[in-house]
Amino acid sequence: MVLGPGVHLGAYEIVALIGAGGMGEVYKAKDTRLDRHVAIKVLPHALVPDPDRVRRFEHEARAIAALSHPNVLAIYDIGFADAAFIVMELLDGETLRARLERGPLPWTAIADLALQLLAGLAAAHAAGIVHRDLKPENVLVTTDGLLKILDFGLAKSASAAVAETATATPTATVGGLLLGTIGYMSPEQVRGEPADHRSDLFAVGVLLYEMAAGLRPFRGNTAADILSAVLAGTAPELPSTCDVPRGARRIIERCIEKRPADRFQSSSDLRFAIEALTDTRRPAARMPAPVQRAIAILPFTDMSPQADHAYFCEGMAEEIINALARVDGLRVAPRTSTFHCRQKTSDLADLARLLDVDTILEGSVRTSGDRLRVAVQLVDVRDGHAIWSDRFDGTMNDVFAIQDDIAGKIVSGLRGRLVGEALAAIPRHTASIDAYHLYLRGRHERFTTFRLFKAKDAFERAVALDPEYAPALVGLADVATTLAVYGMLRPADVKRAVGDAIDAALARDEHLAFAHAARARYAWYFDASWIDALCSFDRALALDADAADIHGMLALCYMNISDDPAARRHASRGVALDPLSAWNHGVSAFAAYVAHRFDDAESDARAALDLRPDSVFARWILGMALTRVGRGADAVAALQPLATAADAADYLLAHYAAALSAVGEVESAAAIDETLRRRSAERWVSPAWLALSALSTGRSRDAIESIQRGAADPNGWALWLMMPMFDALRGDPEFERVARKLGPA
Repeated sequence: MVLGPGVHLGAYEIVALIGAGGMGEVYKAKDTRLDRHVAIKVLPHALVPDPDRVRRFEHEARAIAALSHPNVLAIYDIGFADAAFIVMELLDGETLRARLERGPLPWTAIADLALQLLAGLAAAHAAGIVHRDLKPENVLVTTDGLLKILDFGLAKSASAAVAETATATPTATVGGLLLGTIGYMSPEQVRGEPADHRSDLFAVGVLLYEMAAGLRPFRGNTAADILSAVLAGTAPELPSTCDVPRGARRIIERCIEKRPADRFQSSSDLRFAIEALTDTRRPAARMPAPVQRAIAILPFTDMSPQADHAYFCEGMAEEIINALARVDGLRVAPRTSTFHCRQKTSDLADLARLLDVDTILEGSVRTSGDRLRVAVQLVDVRDGHAIWSDRFDGTMNDVFAIQDDIAGKIVSGLRGRLVGEALAAIPRHTASIDAYHLYLRGRHERFTTFRLFKAKDAFERAVALDPEYAPALVGLADVATTLAVYGMLRPADVKRAVGDAIDAALARDEHLAFAHAARARYAWYFDASWIDALCSFDRALALDADAADIHGMLALCYMNISDDPAARRHASRGVALDPLSAWNHGVSAFAAYVAHRFDDAESDARAALDLRPDSVFARWILGMALTRVGRGADAVAALQPLATAADAADYLLAHYAAALSAVGEVESAAAIDETLRRRSAERWVSPAWLALSALSTGRSRDAIESIQRGAADPNGWALWLMMPMFDALRGDPEFERVARKLGPA
C-alpha cells in the first residue's frame, strides 16, 4: 500500500513516493522537527507482521548507522509507528543502473567511481560489515559526482558470515528473493558458503566490467544459466573497443576470480591497484612547516689506526640523517648527494653551495679495541662559525646513545631557528651491536663498493645474530633480489628466502617504507604481478613520499610495463630529490632506453658516469643505448672494462657480445657465446642472456629455444623479454607466445 502525501510516520510527513523495491518503498518526506527533507524507506505494510522481515529491516538500519563515511548513505533515524521505517539523507542524483542505460563509461569515469566505491566499502569492511548485494541499483551518484552506497539490507557482520556453515541453503531467500542478486553474487554466495568481504570485491569486479562493456560478465537466458556461469563459466574478454587500459583488464579479471583467495584480499588493495594504474592520486606527504634551515651530515672521517671503519663512519652519518629528516622546518641533504660531494671537495663553503645548505655537521670516529671516540661540530657556513662542537667517549655498546645525543644536540643548537623542534629517538631495531655492525657493513658493500655478494653475506650474518632485525632483513631481500634480477643468482633459489625476509621485516615493523618497496620488487620480479607491486609501492610512498630510491624503483616498475610517462615522472622525481645520485640518473637512462629514447638514455647515462665513473649500472646502459643507435665501436669501448673483468657477470658478457657483433667482430662474439654456454652446463645461466648471446651470432632459433627452455622457471629473468635488446625477435610467433605467457600479470 502506497502512502499518500500528508501521511505522518511519527514526526515525518510523507511528500511523495520516490521508488519501490523488494525490500521496501522509498519516500521523500519532511522532518517536522528539524524542518528538512529526508528520504524514508518503509517496509511494505503487509510484511510488517513477518518477524524475520522486521529483524532484517532493523539490521539494515544498524548496519548503515554504524558507518560514518561520505561514500555511504547516512541514516538519521528508525521507527515503528504504523510501519517499520528508516530515515535517511535525501540525495539528488541517479543510480548507476540509470547511468549505464546510456551506455558504457570511459576509464577515467570508471576509475573515479571505483575509488569512491572502494573507499566506502573499506569503511564498511573495517567495521566488520559485508554488504552482500552490490549492484548498479544500490550505487547512487549525486549531481555533483559523489558516489553513495545504498541498501545494506543484506549486510551482515563478517564474523557472522564466517560462522555460517557450508550446509546453508544455497538459495536462501527472503520472501522468495535470493540473498543477493543473480549475476552479481560471488560463487561462494551462490553455493551458500560463508561470504566475507571478498564477496563484495567480486561484485565490484562485475560492476567494473559492466561499466566498461555495458554488459555483465556472467550472462545467460535463464537464472540457472547465469548461476552456472558464475560458478563455472569464464567471463568473455572485454571488447577491444572498451576504453580500458590493459592493466585495468587484469584488475577486473582478478576481482572476478572464482576462488576468494585468488582475488584482491582487501578493498584497500584493490583501491591501491586502481590508483597506481590511473596515477590520479599519490599518497600526499605530510605537509611540512616552512623550511627555515637546511643541513648536510657529512660522512664521518675514520681516524682509527687501521682505517678500516669506513662502513661504520658512513652508518653513523646515515643514522643521524634519518633521524633529522623527521624534524619539521629542517631540510636534510640526501645521503647519496652528501657523500658524493664529500668525495669531491673538503671545503665547507663549496659543499654548502653544491648541496644548497646553510649548516653542516662534520665529525670523526676513532676506535681502539672496544673503545669509541666521536668528535663532531655543527658549522653555520654563512659565517663559518661553529654553532657547537662536542666529543663523545664510550664503548661500542654506547653507539646508539651517542647517535641520539648528537641528533638531539643538533636540534638544540638550532633551537629558535626551526619551526618544529621535536625529535623522536632514532628507531632501534636491534640490541645486538655485532648485528648492527654487520648491517652497516652490508650497506657499505651494497651502496658504496657495489660488492653485492659481500653485502648479501653481511646481511645474512646480521640476521643470523638477530632474526628480527628488520632493516637487515630488508637489506638481505633487496640485495638478493638484485642478484636474481641480473641473473647472478637463480631466482628460484632465492625466492622463498626473499619472501620470508620481507614477511619477517614487516611483521616486526610494518612502518618501514623500504620493506614495502622490497615487497613491491618481490611481486614484480618474482611473480610478474605489477598490480601487487604498485599496491606495495603506494604503501611505501605513503610512509615516505620523498624517498628518492623508492621513486627510482617505481620508475623501473612502470618502465617494464611500457608506461613511459609514469616511468619518466618518477625517475625525474628521484633525480630532483637526490640530484647527485648516479643511480637515480641511471634509472632515468634505463627508462629512456626501454622507451626507445636512445639519445636521452645516452645523455642520462653519461650524467650518471660524470657523478660516479665506476657506476656499472650507468656504463652498462650507455653500452646498450650506443649499440641500439648503431655506434658499435663506442658501445664496445663503454662495455669492455666491465666485460673483461675477471668476475664479469653473465649479463655484461651477453651485452658485450651484442656490441662486438654490431661492429663485425663475430668471432669474438662467438667466443663469448661459447663461454656462456659452457657456464650453463656447470651452473644456472639466465635464459635471457643465453638468448641475447645467441642473437649476437645470428642464431635466432637457438635464442628462441633458450627462452622456451627457460619458460618452466620464469621468475625474474622473463621480464627482460620486453626490452629493446630483443627487438630482433619481435613478430616471431613463438617468441611472442612465450613473451605473452611469461609477461607481467
